Amino acid sequence: MHYGLIEKIIMDDDNIVLKIVKAIYAITVLITHIWTVIIALQNGKIITGIIAFFTPVFSWIYWGIFHHYLCNSIYVVLVIILISISIILLIIDFISDKLSNL
Repeated sequence: MHYGLIEKIIMDDDNIVLKIVKAIYAITVLITHIWTVIIALQNGKIITGIIAFFTPVFSWIYWGIFHHYLCNSIYVVLVIILISISIILLIIDFISDKLSNL
């Protein structure tokens, strides 16, 4: 079966660039999640921190986009970028799964 360049990059498990990007993404997600929990604890009660801890993406959307839209622009931009990258990675994972089943 003939794969294009994008498919080869997606399907290659030994691609060092993809591994580095995923590692940077994972570290950034962890830092953002900790930042979100701190924001939730500072602006709410202990229960908001607990809810933020167990629901990371929903907490990013609430605290980043709805609650602090103009207050903390670095955080908002980071949240929007991470959500966008998450959607892209989900699409890549879906495509690679479909290609591996062919």
